[in-house]
Amino acid sequence: MPNHDKTAEQIEAETDRFLLEQAKAFVRDLRAAAQHAPYGKVIQRAEAIAVLQGRELVRQSLEAIVQEQNDLLEKKKKHKPVTAAVIGNISDIPHEKH
Repeated sequence: MPNHDKTAEQIEAETDRFLLEQAKAFVRDLRAAAQHAPYGKVIQRAEAIAVLQGRELVRQSLEAIVQEQNDLLEKKKKHKPVTAAVIGNISDIPHEKH
């Protein structure tokens, strides 16, 4: 379904689902790194994953939120009432003084 056919709640829910899946994958990778790390290297391995994948998670989160805001703005523009646009233009017309 194209974004212009979705409600704001649907657009936000899609972003939420995407980001939650990314966060779950991040936690799974941290857990796997810790479980498979040699004795005495758990923190070092988990930290390496946290730094590398954490940056990517932050980047994806920012990208998703920016895209969500763009989608919401586009939706708002397409459903802007014509009367509001007309009233806005009418108020810009200079009035004659009698």
